[in-house]
Amino acid sequence: MRTQFFAPLIFAVLTTAITANAITNKPPQSRAIAVESPSDTPVLAQANSEAMYLDKRGDGRTVLYVESAEGTKVTVLDVSDPGKIRRLAETELAAPSRFDFVKSLGGDNVLVRYRNGSGEAFLNLKHCKHPVLGDASALTGTEAAEKLGDSALLSASTNPAVESIVDTDPTYKVWDDSKASHPNLMAAIPGVTQRLSNEDTGTQFFLSENGITVVRRLRVEEDHKINVIWKSQT
Repeated sequence: MRTQFFAPLIFAVLTTAITANAITNKPPQSRAIAVESPSDTPVLAQANSEAMYLDKRGDGRTVLYVESAEGTKVTVLDVSDPGKIRRLAETELAAPSRFDFVKSLGGDNVLVRYRNGSGEAFLNLKHCKHPVLGDASALTGTEAAEKLGDSALLSASTNPAVESIVDTDPTYKVWDDSKASHPNLMAAIPGVTQRLSNEDTGTQFFLSENGITVVRRLRVEEDHKINVIWKSQT
């Protein structure tokens, strides 16, 4: 009998609380949940927004990028502390249409796809307050990309025309992306059958029918040498 009365009692309490909030025009309160809406948090009032991208940065901050104005504007919000969301910047982009954030290309680059069907581009987030839109045509066919330090990118791709027929060895490309607006191709390594890496020096070794290609990270090498000398003296 107690169970039969318990459910209606809870329903009555909830109904009373909802009615009271409606009359006083006060938002419901909870010790476990908080809802921040555009109406009471101005920084969240991003009218006509189309897409978002969440970036967890190396310095510990979490940044939210909000695309709006037919793709020509990106608002940057620091959402590291959900209770104190703040606006960092607003940047204009020369985008031909609205776009969607597709995926990270590794490091600071994000692939975006235009909704009008005109193609793809990449958004460089190295300087979070000033994202830069770049041409992604150079990366067409790229299946995977990873960062090599602060100013280089390594991508891998296969030939889509023969990929479904036979297994093909990937072509690796090394890019200098120190210029955010357009990566510069430094080398293409076709037909790679094996790849090894030395984490101490940051060196990459690529084996193909032409031999071994070595990709060096000079700053990592210098740091490693200093570390070895320091250890030898302690």
